[in-house]
Amino acid sequence: SGSRYREVGFLNVNWQASFAHGSDRASLGQRICPCPAAVPSREPAKFNDGRMDMYRLKFRSLVKSLGPRYQTDKRERMRLTYRGAKGQGIFFQWDGEARFAFSPSGDPFTINIRKVLNIPVVLGPQLDTTITGDPLSGGSGKFEFAGASPLERAQTITRVLQLVAGGLDAELNATREEMRRAGLHVESGADAESHAAL
Repeated sequence: SGSRYREVGFLNVNWQASFAHGSDRASLGQRICPCPAAVPSREPAKFNDGRMDMYRLKFRSLVKSLGPRYQTDKRERMRLTYRGAKGQGIFFQWDGEARFAFSPSGDPFTINIRKVLNIPVVLGPQLDTTITGDPLSGGSGKFEFAGASPLERAQTITRVLQLVAGGLDAELNATREEMRRAGLHVESGADAESHAAL
């Protein structure tokens, strides 16, 4: 149950805030044992394997993980459902921007997550394959839209183009009225006519 976690997220490039990185989930014995020959190595979170590396954190997670090495689970897709009172929601980061998702009525809402783009990255001379994994093992390093089928890829392309053209603003941003219905503070003045970020 997600209610037990303080934070849930994904690592694409295996580095977070110059502090933490992730590896496949393992037992405490596997995390403690310093002998690689005795214990199979934990696969790092990879940016080029076509999967998302999901992490789940509680306050005790850094202690249980024995430092800033998150335990991750490789996923093709994920569905998060939030249930909370009116005026409550979740903070999340989308493309480097902080967002707040909520339901104006207080009803549960769902966020579906899957890979949508393959974007080539430049790897510098400080590349450490113990953190990133083998950069050549994930197939071609080319820009492409993702999807499990031609239909899903076409849906991805349509959605990304709508986003770039501003066609999803009404879906992704709350109006002043929706914020009021949720019991959230709404500023008055010149900026009040603009949409508030989710």
